[in-house]
Amino acid sequence: MNTLQNLPILLRYEENGHVSAQCPLLPECECTAATRALALNTIQRLIKQALATPPALATPKGSKYEVVHLAVSAASDSAKRVQSRRPKPESPRIEVL
Repeated sequence: MNTLQNLPILLRYEENGHVSAQCPLLPECECTAATRALALNTIQRLIKQALATPPALATPKGSKYEVVHLAVSAASDSAKRVQSRRPKPESPRIEVL
């Protein structure tokens, strides 16, 4: 299955004119290029390679594992409405003896 993934990319403009690109979600994906376009093309290639390669997991020899892609979206309006419907905590009751 080929799914489109939107990942954040940090572009840093160096004093020497080069552009550094980094994906904060994939720390191993980082590059520096002469132009913005070249940096974006390179980081895209690095991300594709990183996502296509199973991670080096510290698993015992012979153990089974799987790589699962999980889609996570930002809080939607309905989630915000649910949060606003939560009951407000009651004020503490003070009893005088």
